[in-house]
Amino acid sequence: MTANGGEKKIQGERLADIGEFGFIRRMLGKTAGGGLNRPSGVIQGPGDDAAVFSISPDRVAVVTADMMVEGIHFLRDRVTGEELGHKCMAVNLSDMAAMGAAPREAFVSVALPADCPLDYLEALYEGMDRLAGQYNVNILGGDTTGSRSDLFINITLTGEARADEIRYRSGACPGDRICVTGPLGDSRAGLRIIMENLPADTPEMTALRTAHCVPMPEVEAGSFFA
Repeated sequence: MTANGGEKKIQGERLADIGEFGFIRRMLGKTAGGGLNRPSGVIQGPGDDAAVFSISPDRVAVVTADMMVEGIHFLRDRVTGEELGHKCMAVNLSDMAAMGAAPREAFVSVALPADCPLDYLEALYEGMDRLAGQYNVNILGGDTTGSRSDLFINITLTGEARADEIRYRSGACPGDRICVTGPLGDSRAGLRIIMENLPADTPEMTALRTAHCVPMPEVEAGSFFA
């Protein structure tokens, strides 16, 4: 009860209480079979870097999707359109690299604020297409809609791999070697440069900013280790 005798409103559980992965587990728990209404052929559902399903006795298809939201994942006024497009494609390619799969086809969906300059959007697509071209990825379509204020970018990427070469998070075991393909912490330092609006006026500062804004997906390394 409240002090004035009225009923006290009880606030329910919030997203902040359970986090992103807690939300995913909760929603999947409310669906029949964890969302698998046709489980035949599904090898890996939600819970890894990408979903995996069989397409032949010795080949699997791999699918991943990542969304980038203005104000959460990037600040539009501090990165170029080309940098943003590159990074949006790179995070999906990195999921393929983590699974040891070869990327194939991409589908790009965007929600665009009316005040976004056309040259920024053109540069955005140029950045995506340039990186996609390096890995022979086709951009086959997607969806476009409006947004009241912020820019939203979602890419769905398909890939392919041999069934015996695909790699899963669950495959990690005590005693495994842990390999890195570059210096650790550069992207985090680059983020600090952006957030604090520091000048990238030396080769070292420029390299750190580039590590965050224009990361290179380790597709070749992923295939090698797979």
